[in-house]
Amino acid sequence: MVNLRFYLPQELLAAHRPSHAASALGVACRIEPDDPVLWYNRACALSLAGRGSPALDALEQAIEAGFADAALMRSDADLEAVRDSDRFRALMAAVEQRSGVAR
Repeated sequence: MVNLRFYLPQELLAAHRPSHAASALGVACRIEPDDPVLWYNRACALSLAGRGSPALDALEQAIEAGFADAALMRSDADLEAVRDSDRFRALMAAVEQRSGVAR
């Protein structure tokens, strides 16, 4: 499982194949649906692939599974493609509220 959740996606991202990395992470998310880091990494790969709506869906899943790192969400260059959307801002606000981070 470590290959599917870490090594393979990293190799695919390094080869500039974010859609393939997102697919591998999608399989990992089906195996471990309660892992917020897997969902977050899938959101990043989908964002890099230019798939904004699915990226936000995965980010929402990450948050529902317990992802609460507002600082990472705010600064992660992988999420640049979705950062200006209203939906991203709403998800960001939910994470900040959950973690008690002031905007």
